[in-house]
Amino acid sequence: MKNMRYTDLACEENAEKQKSYEIYTKELYGITTINFVSRESLITENITLYTGKCWKYNKEYVSSVINALSLCISSMVFHHGKGSHRILIAGLGNRSIRSDSLGPSVVDMLYPAVDKDKFENEIRLICAGVEGQSGFSSFELVKEASEMMDASMIIAIDSLCAMGADRLASTIQLSATGILPGSGIGNHKKEISKNTLGIPVISIGVPTVSNLGALTKSEELCGLYISPNDIDFTIESMSEIISASILNSLYKKT
Repeated sequence: MKNMRYTDLACEENAEKQKSYEIYTKELYGITTINFVSRESLITENITLYTGKCWKYNKEYVSSVINALSLCISSMVFHHGKGSHRILIAGLGNRSIRSDSLGPSVVDMLYPAVDKDKFENEIRLICAGVEGQSGFSSFELVKEASEMMDASMIIAIDSLCAMGADRLASTIQLSATGILPGSGIGNHKKEISKNTLGIPVISIGVPTVSNLGALTKSEELCGLYISPNDIDFTIESMSEIISASILNSLYKKT
């Protein structure tokens, strides 16, 4: 169990990994955010929003979450993607497994709205799927698509793994350090990041599973994962919030 990584969330990383960041809390539209500012670059590299299970609240609260997330996305795009004119939005994950279908679900919701004349930047979409479905890894498909459109930035959406069950379906994370598909469940793939692709990568994710072994401290259960019993509502609600926030952030302001 010591060699397993049980979380994709920066807020759950150990203290040693957090030492390279200045961490502070900020309220945006009533939503609590945890900001991780790199001590080296002095730029925010990770933002965690504590949203709760949004669909259990009223429309005003959901609007506050969208406004807060939109502002965070705009900030990350501005600071990490200066000069970005062509953005590839990549939905990662397996649409056949509900807890892993956040990425494809967000792209499905964005597809009807994407019109290059309505955005500040050229926007393209891709559902990378998983290697077991196409024979190509997420990294290979995203890399090929980004090169075909000569993308200057990638926004990747994926389901995440959390160490604490209380984080499930109640947290949204943005990161500028890239994403390692499958890392939270021990199925490591090639990293999708600026280091591997040469262009800025911003990832947006929601924890939808937790490792049962980590929760119970049981070695025998470390290969089992749990997800919320309302996972369908989780994916639908969070997909609507993330897609609306991306549109708000990238839509042409006139």
